[in-house]
Amino acid sequence: MKYSLWRAYGVGIAACGAAILIRKVLDEHLATTAPLLIFLLPVLVAGWLGGRAPALFAGLISAVAAKYFFIPPIHTFDFSEINARISLFLFLLESILMAVVCESWHRVRRKLQRERSRLAESNQFHAAIAGLTTDFAFSAHPGPQGEFFLDAVTEGFHRLFGYSTDDLVQDECWLKVIHPADHGRTRADVARLNRGEAVDNTVRSLTRDGQEVWLHYSVRPIFDRHQKVVRFYGGAQDITRTKQLDDALRAWKERYEAAVLASGHVLYDYNQETGEVVFGGNCLGMLGHAAERLSGPIDLFLTLLHPDDRFVFRRELDHAVARQEPFRLTFRLFHAQGHLLYIQGEGHFVDFDARRPAHLVGFLKDVTAQRESELRIQELTRRLQQKVNQLETVLNIVPIPLAYSDDPHCAHAHGNRALAHLLQRPEQSNYSALEPAIRDALEILHDGQPIATEDLPMQYAARTGETVSGMPFEIRRPGGDPVRLLGYAAPLTDDLGRTTGAVGAYLDVTEPYRLQNALREKLEQLAEADRRKDEFLATLAHELRNPLAPLRNVVEVLRLRQDLPAEMAWARQMVARQVDHMARLIDDLLDVGRITQGKLVLRRERLSLDDTIQHAVQALGPLLEEQQHTLALTLPEQPLWVEADPVRLTQIFSNLISNAAKYTPAGGHIAVSVYSEAGQAVFSVRDNGIGIPPDKLAHLFEMFYQVDNRIERGHAGLGIGLTLVERLVQMHDGTVSAASEGVGKGATFTVRLPLLEALPAQTPQTASGSTPGLPASGRRVLVADDNVDAAESLATLLSLAGHQVVVAHDGIEAVEKAVDFVPDLALLDIGMPGLNGYEVCSRLRQLPAGRHMTLLALTGWGQEEDSRRALAAGFDAHFVKPLDYGQLAAYLDLGGLA
Repeated sequence: MKYSLWRAYGVGIAACGAAILIRKVLDEHLATTAPLLIFLLPVLVAGWLGGRAPALFAGLISAVAAKYFFIPPIHTFDFSEINARISLFLFLLESILMAVVCESWHRVRRKLQRERSRLAESNQFHAAIAGLTTDFAFSAHPGPQGEFFLDAVTEGFHRLFGYSTDDLVQDECWLKVIHPADHGRTRADVARLNRGEAVDNTVRSLTRDGQEVWLHYSVRPIFDRHQKVVRFYGGAQDITRTKQLDDALRAWKERYEAAVLASGHVLYDYNQETGEVVFGGNCLGMLGHAAERLSGPIDLFLTLLHPDDRFVFRRELDHAVARQEPFRLTFRLFHAQGHLLYIQGEGHFVDFDARRPAHLVGFLKDVTAQRESELRIQELTRRLQQKVNQLETVLNIVPIPLAYSDDPHCAHAHGNRALAHLLQRPEQSNYSALEPAIRDALEILHDGQPIATEDLPMQYAARTGETVSGMPFEIRRPGGDPVRLLGYAAPLTDDLGRTTGAVGAYLDVTEPYRLQNALREKLEQLAEADRRKDEFLATLAHELRNPLAPLRNVVEVLRLRQDLPAEMAWARQMVARQVDHMARLIDDLLDVGRITQGKLVLRRERLSLDDTIQHAVQALGPLLEEQQHTLALTLPEQPLWVEADPVRLTQIFSNLISNAAKYTPAGGHIAVSVYSEAGQAVFSVRDNGIGIPPDKLAHLFEMFYQVDNRIERGHAGLGIGLTLVERLVQMHDGTVSAASEGVGKGATFTVRLPLLEALPAQTPQTASGSTPGLPASGRRVLVADDNVDAAESLATLLSLAGHQVVVAHDGIEAVEKAVDFVPDLALLDIGMPGLNGYEVCSRLRQLPAGRHMTLLALTGWGQEEDSRRALAAGFDAHFVKPLDYGQLAAYLDLGGLA
């Protein structure tokens, strides 16, 4: 009976189920003895019926079933025990070997069947061919030059080729039916005929519509009484089909021989009539003997068998011959090198000739490894039996609560010692949630709400057939703390797919849940502390900027005086530098905080790197002059264009150049270079200052890191400047690096930015004629600030610049004076009493003339949010104290004031 492949899979599954049931029935007698032995039956059955794949499939599900039901720890897939892993490994190895053996047997059997079918078809074909006559006959006569001229052909020629006699009797037109590639052979046959020789040959021919036909012809010469050739008679037969079958048979034979060699088996053909056997296949590889040496009388082969197996082999062979039944036997045989092999022999009788006795045809397969594996498995089974009690003990000491139920409704459940402890129930009792003692003693909740019994992990898995993974719930006992659990469950099914129960595991996550909540609270506290830190920094910056504002105003007032003594001019320059330095420190401190939190936004535009560096160098002129440094600036012939935030880019260059100035002794040399390299714009600052120790270079850009923090080093700073530079460069998709040959050998800082394509050359534009540093004169200006010094000093400065200025010290006064004075420009502080700057701005915009006023926010609050809020309130621009008069003048000259 034939079994399909799918039927083999089904039988394998059924056999596995049967093995489970048999093992369950015998469990009382066998206990944990040989838990895997009985599961070899499903592998063998599936492999015998379907070959390798069903056998492997049966072995896999048998291993899973055996591990779950019979190999401790049972009802779990815990493979931590070395003995369990060894047992399963050996079982799977045995299954693979059995699958390979079964597959080899199947392949040989199928090949033998195909060979017999092919041979039968070939015999029938040749028998039919032998009974056929030629397809057509023809007569011809020789020409004077040894030509071959057709005289007549039979009707079969017309049916085969589609030509009429008239088409071929002229000259040698018969050549048109011969394939051009065979013209030479045909003319050679004509020459032989003219010499009086008979001709038999096979050639290719072409029909009228171009189809190729294989033709076998026989031609005989006819002689006159002088032995001169006067005529030819012949016949031809279409052998196209025969040729195709011969080619196919030859190809099949080659594939068959290759398959036999690839299988590694030895094939034999025993002739019961002569008592001789012929061997083929992998004789040399498997037995160490050539097939020719083994072939001959069967007694020659018997000499290779183990002496104890010769009698059994001969008895079984004679029995099979007598009854014409299949031959099956496993016996021992000596390899040519002397070691012993276990050989499995199988054969069937094949009737090649009905007039003679059938031959016994089969194969020999080396099962030495399989036999040795069986012996090893038996020994391991004996040893593993000794570990069964230990494995049962391990199951009870596993700290994770485990449960299983063989009830489809999970009304009764078994569990380990950890589950008994969790539920505070006696061991070996019913641990099902449906048990009244458990249902009345425990409250089972999910998100504070009771869970229906049928929705608990094991009950849900058994009811729906779905796996439950990590279901959170908690159990509460009267007067006890809640226990938080994650439930895992999977359904158990029989061989028909019907649910028979479920297994479950419960992970106690009470402590991790507590730690998670504590961590969440800590993160919230850190976030709150970070927010307060930001508020503190912003407030600190505001409070520091307010006293700086009148100082810068006074410096600007003194700058307008042309008659100051040298000592006063020096003092003004010194105060200006320190005010600028203090402002930069405040800005750097806030910028680092904003970058760290991802709050800093770049306002990129296409700009020339050369111009930006020149502005930075000009701004640092007083510092370089104070230190008596020489600065060499090298710029490229053509401008280098980058996409960057001009303010932040100037900040990068200023920080690096000022660092070089601070850490270079007085009278030093600083070289600033700008050039392009590998598609990048490169900015380099090199000095001959104090240098950097090699072990400090890796930490140079870390927050608050200082290479030299000795108290006598007056320019140590806060340790945030280089960190700010690195972050700003990275935000511009660039890199910054530092290099130094050591202490006292100076340092080099290099910034690389993506380079844009150059713009076409343009004609330089002439700047407007406004006075540098201050807005154009003759404007009506309102200054409102509750800091009297700041307001009065700014008013004095603007008055000296030629403006009409009024001052207010609170919001209400500012609105009143604006109504009376109607200023062109109003500089408003934000934090004023009475009305704050936002409210003053709103009221001024409501005045008839307020829509045309230029309202500028002037405040110590310098965050991005402060600027956005000022613009949203109606201000035209937002300036941070201390006021940079160059920025104010640039804004007004750009059209900020109509």
